[in-house]
Amino acid sequence: MARVAATVVALIIGCSAGASAQSVGDQFRALNESAVKMAAEAVKKVDETREAEARAATLQHQADAVAEKALAQTSQQAKAIVESAQKKADEAKAVAAKVALVPEPQRQALLAKLTEFTTASKASARKYATAALAIVIAGMALSVVTALAGFAGWNRAAGVLSIVVAGVIAIPKGIPVNERASYYRILGASSGSVLLDTELKLNMSVDDYAEAVRQLKVLLEYEGTKYPAGGDIGEITRGLLNDLKSSAPVAKTAMRTSES
Repeated sequence: MARVAATVVALIIGCSAGASAQSVGDQFRALNESAVKMAAEAVKKVDETREAEARAATLQHQADAVAEKALAQTSQQAKAIVESAQKKADEAKAVAAKVALVPEPQRQALLAKLTEFTTASKASARKYATAALAIVIAGMALSVVTALAGFAGWNRAAGVLSIVVAGVIAIPKGIPVNERASYYRILGASSGSVLLDTELKLNMSVDDYAEAVRQLKVLLEYEGTKYPAGGDIGEITRGLLNDLKSSAPVAKTAMRTSES
């Protein structure tokens, strides 16, 4: 009986020990699961922190780009405003120059210079044209006289006249009278055009006066330093006409500006 009681006691103690060991194991597993869960949450928070930092850096980069673009646009707008103001100031100056009138005595002095140049050019053109015509008539007349002397048997006189005719015919080759007559006609026509334009502008602006003076200087230059020494006047004439027209677009631009 005592042995049975001891056995029962031993079984009870064994069961109690097994139950305690099982309880400890459960607690250990619970702690382990809690630790794993906390570690996972910590890792998640670290990832979220890094993601937030990356997002913040991206937003900062975008903000810097937007600020730089806004600054560039502001600079371009300011530059455009400055250029527009400068353009308007230049247009205002052109309009003022177009509206300002020169005194009448100054205009009359310019007309006198243009008239003098035109008259002298036309006189030179007539002189050389007359000389050219005289050479042609003299050559023809001497040729006829030479032929008549030959028919009459005056061989010596015919020979002398032949030499004279050859000399007369050779004069235009040494002195290009025809080309000079044409050149002076072009000078006279060009100066006459400037003169007429100046006469028609009763209220002459400063801009128009400056243009007429410039054209007169061009005419004087081509009548003096650029006078063609030889018989080829084509290149010199083209240069004259181009120089006379060189500032015409500027004058037209100023006129359009004043009209607007």
